[in-house]
Amino acid sequence: MKNTADTLQKTSLMIRLLEGKKGARNRKFETINLKPHAELTVKFILPEGIFWDDESYFSGSIESSESITKFNDTTGVVWKEQKDE
Repeated sequence: MKNTADTLQKTSLMIRLLEGKKGARNRKFETINLKPHAELTVKFILPEGIFWDDESYFSGSIESSESITKFNDTTGVVWKEQKDE
């Protein structure tokens, strides 16, 4: 989501993944304040429907100077993200 206006924009956002299916996940972001020309990025992986910021899903993480890797040792899911420079 990007605010293309020159003023602060207040909003909320609901993301529904796999709605009506096993493993359905909803994520509600309330009271989002987007500064002028700012962006909001929400990262998720499919078909699992896992959100990057869902710390309860991951059993651990490894951080280097260049990336962050999160993993779930039960499911075997590994997700690696490069850090913003």
